[in-house]
Amino acid sequence: MAAADKIEISATDVKTAVQQIVPYLEGRPTIDGSKPKDIYFDGWFGLGASTVLRAIAEHPPPSLLERFNKIIHIDCSRWKSQRELQRAIAYELKLTQQVAADFDRQDEEDDFSGIDQGSRAEIGSIATVIFMSLVLYRCLVIFHNGSDGMVDLLSCGIPQLELVGTTKVLWTSSGKISEEQKLRSGLFLYANSDATNWNALLVEEARETVLYTRKLGLGVTTEIATDCWLYYLSLSQQGEYIIYFNWAMHASSYWVCDGIVGCGQNNDQAWELANALQKHMRIEEYSSNTVRYFSSKLDISTKHWVCHTHSYFQEVPSGTTSLFFAPPHGSGYVSLPSKRFYEADQLRVLKLCRCIFSFSSPPFHCCRNLRFLGLDKCVDEQLGEEEEQTGERAVETFKRLWVLDVRHTDWELDFPLETEEPIVATNIKEVHVNKGRIWRLNFAWRRLPNLHKLRVVEPTVSWSQEGREDEFKDMMKLDVLDLSGNNTIKVLPNLSGATNLKTLVLDRCVGLEHVGPQGLPPYLESFCFDSGPPGKGGKNKTKISRISLAGCARLADFRLHGFLPNLEELDLSRTAVKMVDLENVDTGYSLKKVFLVGCKQLRSISWPYHVSHSLRMVCIDTRPGGEVARKPWWCDSLMVCQDKGEKEYYCHVFVAVTDMRFLQSIMFLLDNVVILIDPANIWARRWAWQSFGLTIKVPKFKMNLCLSSTSKDDGRSSHKKKVGRKVAASLPLPRSLTYHDVSTEHQIITTQIDGSSSATTAPFEPHY
Repeated sequence: MAAADKIEISATDVKTAVQQIVPYLEGRPTIDGSKPKDIYFDGWFGLGASTVLRAIAEHPPPSLLERFNKIIHIDCSRWKSQRELQRAIAYELKLTQQVAADFDRQDEEDDFSGIDQGSRAEIGSIATVIFMSLVLYRCLVIFHNGSDGMVDLLSCGIPQLELVGTTKVLWTSSGKISEEQKLRSGLFLYANSDATNWNALLVEEARETVLYTRKLGLGVTTEIATDCWLYYLSLSQQGEYIIYFNWAMHASSYWVCDGIVGCGQNNDQAWELANALQKHMRIEEYSSNTVRYFSSKLDISTKHWVCHTHSYFQEVPSGTTSLFFAPPHGSGYVSLPSKRFYEADQLRVLKLCRCIFSFSSPPFHCCRNLRFLGLDKCVDEQLGEEEEQTGERAVETFKRLWVLDVRHTDWELDFPLETEEPIVATNIKEVHVNKGRIWRLNFAWRRLPNLHKLRVVEPTVSWSQEGREDEFKDMMKLDVLDLSGNNTIKVLPNLSGATNLKTLVLDRCVGLEHVGPQGLPPYLESFCFDSGPPGKGGKNKTKISRISLAGCARLADFRLHGFLPNLEELDLSRTAVKMVDLENVDTGYSLKKVFLVGCKQLRSISWPYHVSHSLRMVCIDTRPGGEVARKPWWCDSLMVCQDKGEKEYYCHVFVAVTDMRFLQSIMFLLDNVVILIDPANIWARRWAWQSFGLTIKVPKFKMNLCLSSTSKDDGRSSHKKKVGRKVAASLPLPRSLTYHDVSTEHQIITTQIDGSSSATTAPFEPHY
């Protein structure tokens, strides 16, 4: 687009911005005389744009109502997928009941096809319904685009101007889309910033945040949200490029510890509020240029947040509640005199980078209200023999903290012996250690019983002692455990007592030999193991041979990535996994056994490359029913068969499902299987022809395939036929006992689905 299509409006607040945008919506031509169908509003360097669009949608002026007889407000600032955008449009048009079945049907198809939520496209039939409901109207679409790129509204069903001449689009974005893309879409409007009251605009932005948090039933006020925005923006601008704030990890902790959220109270409600605010503010989406510009315009004269980036440490101003300090890059380390903190009695958040001080007697020991302590690349200053070196002051400081963040620092706290003092601290909620340590000898984390989040990433010395498995005993409040990069851990500690643990991350724990099946957290919801890429020369030290999370009934998020050359067994039985994605896993030819028994939510599996050459046993059962206490009898039978040893390669497979679409996930095993199905089932005959029209030679296997429509089917009734190089299976089949004959080259055992007692003989060739 030409430069003339980028127009500045003189608005300094939301009200005047609405007044100056409306004429362009009503048809005011641009400088070159064109009347663009799409108008993008950038706000004040990205700030306030969503508020302006919401104001137009919720309180349109009379002239706009005369121009358009339908105004559609689509807020997809929390982007999920093109499918969810279309769902939001249908909801706004009150078409939900009419198209609900189509959404559900396609969502289910995508589940079985292994398509993740973010990749789900719009549905053509629903687009037609939306188009027909709008084509006769003069429509204004107001759209908040939270995606990373441009969105095609026509594919969702929104009529376009060149087709019917009745639709205009006013939109804004989250800041991830380039200005060039925005200009190509049509008219680009932005607000003048010279006389703008930036603090007032920030209040409006805070109101947007509050709208989302109130939907969760949380009592967040506009004042709290505004202060959270001020805290982030003002400090980011002051410490840019020098201080690593790690907002994504610690923003909510800063707000609680400073007293902005929760009024200085260390309770669960305060942390819940802060976490919700951080999630909905999406501060990571603001570019550094945007933050740098309007942060410098904000008035924080009444706040007590200080960020120093000098080559020396100044005295902490009286009343300061948050202090971040780092010397400029290249200026060396800075010594911290104790006297600099004498007036810092209100200090609650402190982060120090590249500083030298006594670790045993830290200068901030006098800060009685300190709640957050961050140490990054700090060095111990050795005291003289005449000075105190007991470390009591350091431990006293630790006991006051709610959050400790240690990076590239070895702060060896001299904790009392467990026999003398079993509980070290009760206030601390989060401990984050990255390439450092806070212990001198082995430390049992159970001595911090109120810990909610523990991240020990690539520690300089192991915290665990060989043979100890009770480090996490009775840690009933622990919610997140990240042990990434702990190379020395061979056996995962017993986590059965961590009854609140929901997230377990074990990335790059290359020394770990197995996970489970004993000692698993009972309510685990998310598990991640990423070994990383192969090492130099294709070598990888990852030792893990078995991952068993069987029985973790709430486990829905399972992520496995990287090079795992020794992984032989994966057991996710009796979990809530829906789609198992193993495409990013390279097991070489090691993976032999996969168990997914009692996985009632399972819809699809994406397998690793070449896995069909290594598999020896696959057991999948998605049938609903009572709790499965152990693997069914047929697994034991297959194990006995395998243990006898076979001269030739065989893969034993048992698959029991209630929906034939799941067979897409085992196509690599069924490439040479010919399925003969009840002739009355037209859909099934068509599916069988499309899926198995050609037969090819594959490695030998034995399969027990149970296509069941009843939850009472126990999998014991089946029938087996040997048919040479091709295998034919017919449904329904009589009830009979499964047995195994290792001399059979290729076989598939199919189980009856309706209890019929009539025998059917399968022909050599397929019949339809």
